[in-house]
Amino acid sequence: MPARFLLRPLIPIVLLALLSACAGSPPPAQRSTQVPASTYLTGPACIIDLSYRGVAFNRLPDTAQSGACGVSTAISLTEVPFALDKPVTVDCSLARQVSLWEENVVRPAVQQHFQQDLKKIFHYGGYNCRGRTSNRSRLSEHAFGKAIDIAGFELANGTRISVEKDWSAGGSKGAFLRDVARGACGLFSVVLTPNSDKDHENHLHLDIGPWKLCSL
Repeated sequence: MPARFLLRPLIPIVLLALLSACAGSPPPAQRSTQVPASTYLTGPACIIDLSYRGVAFNRLPDTAQSGACGVSTAISLTEVPFALDKPVTVDCSLARQVSLWEENVVRPAVQQHFQQDLKKIFHYGGYNCRGRTSNRSRLSEHAFGKAIDIAGFELANGTRISVEKDWSAGGSKGAFLRDVARGACGLFSVVLTPNSDKDHENHLHLDIGPWKLCSL
């Protein structure tokens, strides 16, 4: 299998029909609910879809182990298709949701609030074999490559938007960050923000784990 997957011009009609279904509107509830196992595209179909979407990535060896750290369909993600500030190791399923979020939520919000184009997304990492910040005895979704921490954004004109500096600052930057966090609730299982707790004061935590929680 080639290391880098590029845009493929043809995708079977049946697969296209399957991939067209995206997550619905974000629920207002703050309590956790279970996410159906079929919510996210997985395995080879996910890899094909990323290629079709023009996402830039390198395929990595899969390291998933039952009950332990590891990634099922591992990739090193570099563009979604806008650039990340550095490559990040994640599960393909998460990468696909980040790409959908960038296309359907982030880009429109950038245009709405700043009349600019998006240039870059900054992050604090994806895969990391560690416990949850709220309970170290239980593995985080980061331990499976199913979570990413978004630190901020850069626009085409050089403007930077930082979760840490701008979430509570008000104005267009604060409104933009709240809009992209709210929009993420329809595409990810869990969305945590600086309003969630002190462990998330400088980033947006987005994951595709088995529980649903939109904490804005």
